[in-house]
Amino acid sequence: MIKRFIQVYRGNVVYDTKGYGKKLKIGVENYIQGLSKKSLAEKQQAIAWCEKMLDKFKEMMQKAIIDGIGYS
Repeated sequence: MIKRFIQVYRGNVVYDTKGYGKKLKIGVENYIQGLSKKSLAEKQQAIAWCEKMLDKFKEMMQKAIIDGIGYS
């Protein structure tokens, strides 16, 4: 259930007479803290993959334009 409320992570509980908001916020904060952190190498690998896919997409679009196939 906590995954549905990630947007609460940095929120402020303004009005909470029964303590539900506070309990939910604590649960979300604990969930976020428990997530594994990516190493620098993992982040660089993910960025390299995104750049590779972007380059492939650019090549595909250039070929489509040359071949006369349009995308919209």
